[in-house]
Amino acid sequence: MWQRTDNIFSSWQERFFVLTENSLYSFLRGAKNRADLERTVSKIKLSDVCGISLVDRKGQLMIKIVTKKNGRLFLRKQEGLSDWFEQIVQNGSALKFQNCNRKLENSTSLIETHLSPDPGKCLCWLQLPQL
Repeated sequence: MWQRTDNIFSSWQERFFVLTENSLYSFLRGAKNRADLERTVSKIKLSDVCGISLVDRKGQLMIKIVTKKNGRLFLRKQEGLSDWFEQIVQNGSALKFQNCNRKLENSTSLIETHLSPDPGKCLCWLQLPQL
């Protein structure tokens, strides 16, 4: 797959990508040894992704990823780009769902600790985070 940032002087670079359940790693293609491979790795945490979309630029389909830290990143590939897009979205959604569940569990346990022995009487009002 090919990668390009949204910088003015950025050019397309061929990369080798690995998608995990919480990150997208890219490695420079053609690394000769492990040291070269480790030096050329970049990591995008899916939790840092603000937006992801399929875009058509100059007749070519690309994945546009917007991150909190690195801004915009574009990915292109001859075949299977839609599969990559769907999998990145699915992994990102699953990660955000897990985070929401964790927040909700924490909020629920916080409310339970503030309930009086009489379930009809609450000692204080807590606002649950909006999901």
